Amino acid sequence: MSALRSKMNDRALGGVLRWFVIAAAVALAVVVVSMAARVPADVAAAPLFRPPPSTAGTDLEGEQVALGSMQGAPLVVIFFASWCGPCHEDAPIFAALADRYRERVGFVSVAVDDVPHEARAFATRYGWTWPVLRDDERRWVAAFGPPGVPATFVVDADGAVIRRLTGPVTEEQIDSALNRLVASSDIVDLPG
Repeated sequence: MSALRSKMNDRALGGVLRWFVIAAAVALAVVVVSMAARVPADVAAAPLFRPPPSTAGTDLEGEQVALGSMQGAPLVVIFFASWCGPCHEDAPIFAALADRYRERVGFVSVAVDDVPHEARAFATRYGWTWPVLRDDERRWVAAFGPPGVPATFVVDADGAVIRRLTGPVTEEQIDSALNRLVASSDIVDLPG
């Protein structure tokens, strides 16, 4: 009889312990989520990483383009491919943003695993007037580390990536980051 009671107490204790562990995990998750939601804007804008300014590639016209030559103004770096469906959805957004921020923000696109004439046709179709790079040696991919296409990086005037967006974007996502950068600095002429 006492062995049966002991077994029942062990099961009850195990059940209580299991519920206690689950409750503690849920409480911890709630705390982590609430803390993440309260990240101040200046902390959220802290640099994620700094790609090397020596990162360079060849544009579709055969000209060498170095990341370091674009510092001095905010920059949007777009990794795309002409065969990527979501990239076609994003392309008009970038054209509109480039038009809105002209003279204050630079844009550069990097064709990933794409045929040069297809990348050129893509850029022409959407009215992209900024450099479109072939990344045959994958230097830009190595420097920025996009997990795939589309991927977008917002870089501040000092060359630090402050925002990374993977997958399709909205105009508001990029606009909010660019507004902060443009508002925090005087209007500058783009290097080049």
